[in-house]
Amino acid sequence: MSVSRSTKQNKQQNDSNHIVSAQWQGPLPPPSTLREFDDIIQNGAERIMRMAEIEQQHRHDSEKKLIEQARQDFSRKLKWGPSDFSSEK
Repeated sequence: MSVSRSTKQNKQQNDSNHIVSAQWQGPLPPPSTLREFDDIIQNGAERIMRMAEIEQQHRHDSEKKLIEQARQDFSRKLKWGPSDFSSEK
């Protein structure tokens, strides 16, 4: 059975196309992947580490604000009673 030249070329092209997918848990990829980012992007690993540090700081700051707001709300309710500052009437 003979295969046409165009069919062979299409098969070769299809064989060379790959989709790569990777995932990991947590904010950072494994060290081997960080090294690969460094190979592709100048200071890629450092940029990823900095991004994770900035995100963590943002998350901590947001949580502190929420805790402080909850503390203030609780203090107001103790002082004035829950009906004065709540929408539940």
